[in-house]
Amino acid sequence: MPGPDPLEDFRRAFFGPYDHYLGWHGGYDANFSVLDRLTPHHRLLAQAELCQALRAQTADPRAVLGLGHLRSRASLPVLHDNLMSFGIYALGAIASIDPAALATDRVLALLSSNKLSEGQLYRLAIGLGTYFTRGQLDPRVPAQLLELVAHQQYLVRYHALAALRRLYHLPDPAAGNGVTITRADISRDTLFGYISTNGRAADFRRAQDLLQTQIQAATSS
Repeated sequence: MPGPDPLEDFRRAFFGPYDHYLGWHGGYDANFSVLDRLTPHHRLLAQAELCQALRAQTADPRAVLGLGHLRSRASLPVLHDNLMSFGIYALGAIASIDPAALATDRVLALLSSNKLSEGQLYRLAIGLGTYFTRGQLDPRVPAQLLELVAHQQYLVRYHALAALRRLYHLPDPAAGNGVTITRADISRDTLFGYISTNGRAADFRRAQDLLQTQIQAATSS
């Protein structure tokens, strides 16, 4: 009798049923232990299956998480191809494999595209601010995030601001004491006040100017 196929546990974990609603709202998870148990040969087969599923658009973010966990350099092209679909997860996987491998021109093209949805744009901003340091990014990327602080959609503005604050270690008055955020905390956040109301382009430009001043102060100290 042949022994069990070592790839079956992997397939069940990464291609089996998944609650997509809970995934998007609570954060996808993946059973990395099944990957860690694979032999080097089967790891290569698993990488190939994950990449193929992403190319065929039959995968969910578990495939991206798996490739990042496997540190699969061969998957970098397909991960970049899925930046629009799985922005946060794809950026996290690329950063896990090699932050220097981030294709800056592709990221800039997406951040400046008028074809991306509000969600696609702000998920890219979140991923850049979460998984990369300023030193790992081409200076043009933070500059484009600064442009998004004046975007017509509030959530894009908000997450671009949050990403820049993380990248430059800027103060966030609305963070409060780290446990609760009060109205007083928010009222002290001048930048948030500028971007929080739709349709006030002059205020968005004031936010950009103030943020640029804070960035210059942070980088010159």
